[in-house]
Amino acid sequence: MHRIVQIIAIVALLPCLSGTAMAAQTPAEGRLDLRDLLARLPGRYDNEPQRFFLEGMKRPAERPDRAHVVIRRLDGDWPVVRLEILEHEGDEHSPVRERRTWTLVVGEDGHVELRGDEARPPCRVPWQRRAGVFVADVPARCGSEGAAALLRAGARLWVSSDEIWREVPGSARPLQLLRATEFDCFVAIRRRNGEPQALTSLRLHDRGGTLTVRTDEQPERELRLLLRHGLWPSVSGNNFVPLMNLYLYEEPGQRLLGNGWATPESGRVGFAVGEEDAGGQAASARCTRITR
Repeated sequence: MHRIVQIIAIVALLPCLSGTAMAAQTPAEGRLDLRDLLARLPGRYDNEPQRFFLEGMKRPAERPDRAHVVIRRLDGDWPVVRLEILEHEGDEHSPVRERRTWTLVVGEDGHVELRGDEARPPCRVPWQRRAGVFVADVPARCGSEGAAALLRAGARLWVSSDEIWREVPGSARPLQLLRATEFDCFVAIRRRNGEPQALTSLRLHDRGGTLTVRTDEQPERELRLLLRHGLWPSVSGNNFVPLMNLYLYEEPGQRLLGNGWATPESGRVGFAVGEEDAGGQAASARCTRITR
């Protein structure tokens, strides 16, 4: 929550700074910036919690398009490091819309630059450190045109330890990409004949990640697991709190079979329904964090 407030404050301040030229830094300062950016940028990001929050706050028209981005460090070390950025058309299961290789370089002025690959017109995206976050403006010749593109032409980017925000002039609100963490999950379901079935070793990310599984009965049942870590919407304003929510649906129609919640710090979330029914649990699920 503190990080969100910090970024909002920077967003409000930056129009006053946009016309300010960057003072040169020493190579040592550039190396520090490169190290810190490399500690923040690589990872998996999704904006599904932002979309859920705006829907819950009765502002669905402000929701950015769904975006899922993966940033990978390929090779290199100071002063040059190569990154691969994969941008999906929607969630993590959708096709990759764009795959680009970028290079992080400490420039002659001591500032870190994100440079486009050789297949594109030469471009440089310089980064500035501002109050604990890194800020960059994407030149028109460097960016993409997709509504949910991370490096969209003319966009401004903010990078914190666990979020990437992207603002485009004229947009209702910034795109908020949250760093995702991988979880190991299982689902237990009671078949129609009363016998249990367990589905284990299911991998899911916590920023709106989904996974579809099927029972082994005939006809089979299609189940969908959803894991979301984000700020809970509160129209009254009294219940804004980060939560980890786990949902199990049965298709078609997304019939809710069960759900549970926990604090994100717990590292696990689960539920069980129908424990007191004849024959035992109707359904249960649990997810446990496997990486940080």
